[in-house]
Amino acid sequence: MHKKNAVKSCVIVPNQPGMLKKACELLAREAVNVDCVLTEAFGDAVCFRLMASMEDTCRKHIEAQGFQVIEDQMFHLSIPDMPGEFNKLVAKLAQKDVCVRYVSAMTHGKSCSVIMAVDKPEKA
Repeated sequence: MHKKNAVKSCVIVPNQPGMLKKACELLAREAVNVDCVLTEAFGDAVCFRLMASMEDTCRKHIEAQGFQVIEDQMFHLSIPDMPGEFNKLVAKLAQKDVCVRYVSAMTHGKSCSVIMAVDKPEKA
């Protein structure tokens, strides 16, 4: 299993037409290279989740435009794409009393790329 750390940012925008475009324009203007993205609507708000390296100044510029930015420590793991491998991973976390707060996974050939945030990163 190969592991590296990353930061996931969640930019909260109003659930209105054009707001995602505005958020993307801000990220492009700040030269943020997005590795992974997912959007989720929650009533009047949209959470624009992205994995990217975002400098503090970039975050401040985005927040100055009225957007809320929430950051979370993420782990990017590569596990074999075989039945039971994800179960082994979450079983190890459960044994250490670690709760998974966010997970996203996608297969690439014979491996599976797993991105997750947990409540106790020091134990994970």
